[in-house]
This record gives sequence, structure tokens and C-alpha cells, in this order.
Amino acid sequence: MNILYDNQVFSYQEVGGISRYHTDLYKGLKAKGVKVDIGIQYSNNIYLQATDLDIQPHFNWGDHFICKRYFRGKYRIAQWLSPYIQIKDSRQYNKEYVRKILKQRKIDIFHPTYYFDTYDDIEFPPMVLTIHDMIYESFPQFFTYLQTISDKYKLAQKAKKIIAVSQYTKNEILRHYDFISANDIKVIYHGIDLAPLSCKINKTTENYLLFVGARNGYKNFYFLLRAFKKIQKEYKNIKLICVGCPFSRDENLYIDFLGLKEYVQHKGYVSDFDLINLYSNAFAYVSSSLSEGFGIPLLEAMKYKTPLFISDIPVYREIANTAATYFNPTSENDCFENFIQLTNTQYRIHLLNNASKRLLSFSKEKMISSSMTSSSDT
Repeated sequence: MNILYDNQVFSYQEVGGISRYHTDLYKGLKAKGVKVDIGIQYSNNIYLQATDLDIQPHFNWGDHFICKRYFRGKYRIAQWLSPYIQIKDSRQYNKEYVRKILKQRKIDIFHPTYYFDTYDDIEFPPMVLTIHDMIYESFPQFFTYLQTISDKYKLAQKAKKIIAVSQYTKNEILRHYDFISANDIKVIYHGIDLAPLSCKINKTTENYLLFVGARNGYKNFYFLLRAFKKIQKEYKNIKLICVGCPFSRDENLYIDFLGLKEYVQHKGYVSDFDLINLYSNAFAYVSSSLSEGFGIPLLEAMKYKTPLFISDIPVYREIANTAATYFNPTSENDCFENFIQLTNTQYRIHLLNNASKRLLSFSKEKMISSSMTSSSDT
């Protein structure tokens, strides 16, 4: 069986859950002897750097025009010539490379890694499509670019098999897509490496809640800031530490307005080692999302013995079960009142014991084996 993953998510993501997921599948399936490839030539994705693929750095429009070196006036020349000749960036070369593979090789299963390219112009082999969430369809008010809704819909119509990353996501797919049968969707949970830590944790005395990842729209970050203000007013020594993209101007202004500048910190993008240390030393991992398709940080927190303090949404209940403290993501008072439980030492031990058991359902090995079975059934 020959499986081909396309370039899409790797052309746009340097880090992120979706590109890590597809890289894990590629490496895991290959280790099991499956013939598998990713149609990618140029990318800055950090996960691909740990594979056997020969990947060149991503380049933007005009970078390789005339030569690969910059010289004064190069982009003015490119701009002037662009109406007459096609000047490509690495994403366009990656797109052409995938089409070349599909035409020249025998591919048994084709697995797009995202929804930007719907492949309307070519015929391709049986497709497996992973749908990570239906948040665009359920919360369009949080997005300014809704082309993803149309593109995902087209690919879902072409797919022979759909992988949903949670039962909640499967239910949402069936709610929005009346042309899909429940039998055509297989739920395969994300998984992580459950092996014990091989690095030494640098213990700190800092007391903080840890927030990891994007903060826009449905992530409900402004609500979290208001709820945290209530928490911090009562528990003076606690901070909120955020990992991910820099704070926006508006976020900084709102943090200042709430008087939290001293208590809300931004760590930027951190190494895996630093992230492990941040998890391991945190008072709790916090997420205030209004919706998610899954939630890999929940698994990471459980692995690194970090209590979960998360919004009460269906998918989080599905993943964490009794291993978390939940709060209403629209009520600051409810968030504060449930936070108080986490100050009880015995309750924290209870949560961590439940988390250790719950985590066994989310191994990377299970994810890879289930994906291989799903591909075989297509």
C-alpha cells in the first residue's frame, strides 16, 4: 500500500498540532513498513526536520527570481515582470510537486493535510481526509476568512473515508454534512508519546497558570483575562503565563486596562524542553475555549503531572473525563469558584491520579495503528 500525504499544512505551519499529527503518522507508518511519502520540497516546519525527507527552506515570492541571492532592485524587477511571467514561491512548487507524484506514481491512498487545495483539476486515488474540527462552520463570527468552509466541504464530498479526531467532532461533521454516513467516519484520537520523561525538570517556586497556543476568537482569551483578575485579586502570588504568538497590541492594552501587566507574562515560542518545564512547574494548565476539535495540550498536561483547569465543553469532557476541573467559559464567577478547588492538595492528587489512568487511552501507537487500519479499509 502506497500512501501520499500532501504539502498543504507543511507549507504554512512551522509548528502546530495538525503538522505534528501528520508528521507522527508519516514516521509511525513508515516504521511499520508502510510505503508512505509526503509531497513536500520546501518547508520551515520543525517536525519535518526530524524525518528522513530532503526538505529545503521555504522561500517567498520573488526570493528565487533570477537567482537565490538578494540584490538591490530585485523585487522591483520581479514586480514589473509579474504580469508577463509567472514568478513562484515555494508553496506553488510544492503544489506542482504533489500533482507530479499523483500523475507519475501508483498511489493507493491520498491524504490531504488541510483543505486549501481541493484538487478540482485532477483525478486522484481514494482519499482519506482528517477533519480536526468544525469550528469554522459552527462559529463563523470568529473568522474573517471563510473560504475554508467551502474548501473543506468539497474535499469531504470526495473522501472515501473521513477520520474525526473525537466523537464530538464526528457528531459535528454529521450535523453539518448531510451527505455523509456515520459509517464513513472513523474516530481516531490524537496520541502522544507516553514514555517517561528522559530530561531533568528544573523546579521553580513560581506560582502560575499556564496557557498554551493560539488565543484568538473562540479561544476566549479576553474572558480568561477577566476571570484571572478575580483569581489574582484573591490569590496575590499567582501569575498567568502564555506560550505562543506574541501578544497583540489590543491584548496588551486590555491587560494594562485590567491592571494585570505585572501578572500576565508572555514566553513566546519555546523549545520542547522549556515547554516540559513550564508544564511541570505550573499550578495548573488552563484553557477557556468555547469549542475545540480535540485538545493536545490536555494530553501534554496530563503527562507532565499538571492539573487541568478547563472550560466545560463536550470535547474536553470526552478527553479528560474525571481528570479535570471544569468551569463555565462564559461565567467569570464560576471560573473563580471552581479554581478554589485546586487549592486543596488532596483534590489535586485525586485529579493527577485520574489523569495518569486517562492518559493511557491516548498513546501515539494507538493513533498510528488505528490510522493504518483505516487506510487499509478504504
